[in-house]
Amino acid sequence: MISRLATHGNWPAWRKPWYLAWVLALALWAFLFFQASAPWIAGFCGLQAVAMLWACPASGPAGTSKACDASMGRALVLMDGIIGLLWSIKQATQISWHRSSDALAISMSTLPLLMVSVGLLSSSAEGELLTSVPVVLLYFAGFGATSVLKENYGSLAVFLVLILAHAALHLPFPPNDPESNPFHNSFKRSLQRCAKFMAQPVSGFGDEGSGG
Repeated sequence: MISRLATHGNWPAWRKPWYLAWVLALALWAFLFFQASAPWIAGFCGLQAVAMLWACPASGPAGTSKACDASMGRALVLMDGIIGLLWSIKQATQISWHRSSDALAISMSTLPLLMVSVGLLSSSAEGELLTSVPVVLLYFAGFGATSVLKENYGSLAVFLVLILAHAALHLPFPPNDPESNPFHNSFKRSLQRCAKFMAQPVSGFGDEGSGG
């Protein structure tokens, strides 16, 4: 999701290595699940890795995307990437990789966070940042829900503040020129599409009964 944009059919320079790293992650999970006597899940991960490798386009010129003028949004996404990277590294160094069960558990929890964090650190163009913020909000919402289950309300308060800070990017700021805020423009377009969809007439309900 983070890296799904391309300019004139070309990927940003960082996307292909990032994409291939996901292939390696899936191959690792296939190996670990096979060791854990879960051949069906191992086969699924292996097929996903092969499919992603087959779908990876050939090398081409790197795409150039429009740079984002929202410095606050770029700073928040950069901070998210640094925090996620440090947290995933900390988690990965606290277990024994010699035990397959521990390696499987930690790889399933840290590798996705590590990959997303690298994607956040690599995002700088407008489209990349617009795609990154919803991913970050989903992560924070998940961590907040985990904090509730663990009754860790201090962590919950931190995640709520972070969610509000990222959601505030979509407000009409600066007041004198809200159209210069790409996050606000994207949010406004989404609301307009939703309103247009909801305004469409719904046919077929009650038509049969009305004739009788």
